[in-house]
Amino acid sequence: MIFFSKNLKLLRRRHGYQQEELADILQVKANTISNYERGISQPDYNLLSILVRHFGVTAQQFLFEDLAEDKEESFNERSDNYENSEQCLFCMEKDKRIKELQERIHEQSEIIRFFIKEG
Repeated sequence: MIFFSKNLKLLRRRHGYQQEELADILQVKANTISNYERGISQPDYNLLSILVRHFGVTAQQFLFEDLAEDKEESFNERSDNYENSEQCLFCMEKDKRIKELQERIHEQSEIIRFFIKEG
């Protein structure tokens, strides 16, 4: 769930919801949404499936892809959480490296699955 917290905040804002409004829709407490967005807790499968349907994204996208449309949007999202832009840019570079590693792991997993099926 590498991008879940970031994507939840991003999608909530894109749809014009305050945390309390989204909490009402999902029938959870407002601090639950806050905890999700800060990475303190994660939803169960049922709530995740509701979020996916509500925001019109796949679970794969929600959990493992950076849904920011461009670097500017990503930078703006990050800058809300950091004291200065240098910190934010560092974290964006870190996220880029994480995504590259995720892609490599996925590729390796596919290779392993292939050989398991063949073997």
